[in-house]
Amino acid sequence: MSTRRADEKQFIRMVSTQIQQNSPAFVADAFDALRGKGMREKTALHKIACSCRDILRLMEEGMNVDLVYCQQLNYLIHDSDLMSRTNILNMAEYCEQCRGWMNSSLLMHLCRIIFTEDEKVVSSLAAEWPYVRDYINAHFRIPVDEGETIRPVYDPSSAANTEYNEICSVLEEAGFHCINTRHPEETIALMKDIVDTFRFHEESVYLYDILELFTRADMYEERDAWYKTWHEQLPDSQNLVNSYACALLEQKPQDYKKTDALLQEIAEHPDGWDCSWEYMLELASDFYYDHHEIEKSDFFRNLSRKPDTLYS
Repeated sequence: MSTRRADEKQFIRMVSTQIQQNSPAFVADAFDALRGKGMREKTALHKIACSCRDILRLMEEGMNVDLVYCQQLNYLIHDSDLMSRTNILNMAEYCEQCRGWMNSSLLMHLCRIIFTEDEKVVSSLAAEWPYVRDYINAHFRIPVDEGETIRPVYDPSSAANTEYNEICSVLEEAGFHCINTRHPEETIALMKDIVDTFRFHEESVYLYDILELFTRADMYEERDAWYKTWHEQLPDSQNLVNSYACALLEQKPQDYKKTDALLQEIAEHPDGWDCSWEYMLELASDFYYDHHEIEKSDFFRNLSRKPDTLYS
């Protein structure tokens, strides 16, 4: 028997054992999915065995590769080409950070998000979010009184390596794609649902930059109501004010009265600015220049260049 043939049988035996022992569970899930698509049992085993060859090489190098293996099988189930070795190594590096702790079913949903092509990240997140949300609600909400629960705090920067923190990290990365979506009116509902699932004590693209999406979708009343609600909850959040000011300044056509009132309120509190406000201050200067209010324009233009008003 050739070495290649012997290796193939060894891989198939290993996959069969994984399926029988349901460990890791996503292998059995992939096998059932392939069988559900009409594939013969022997063919399904062979396909999975072929998918895991590079995985085993990485395991021999001491890497924890559950996430890589899981995504390989996702590609197989969805009839995509198997990933290149470069992509496998990139996933292995990411997988090292996970250290094999994650629930395998949840892992399948998260890796579909994080390893999706850039232009499809938002649609992938929208498709997988209901499962992720249900997992969060089932495992991380804390019952308090009768019918009352405490939502988990959204904190992707936490140093602890847990399923919850990994969920936040994946959502944070996907959130930047949500901002740049070509379909803001469809993405807003997703972002609002994510915000409703967590308590927000820290900054996040979902909490602040959704104001920009409201503006791009011409949903001005909804945007203003969103800002009012969150400004009441986070009255000291300077970035929330900054984001709302940018949204007003980018609105077409602009609401002069509302925009001017907010900018004058901002101008009375110069100690609150930091480097993230530079873009808004430039927009404000252009806004007043376009309305032939040169004194106000110069005020914001000069203010944006003052190093003593900016924090590093």
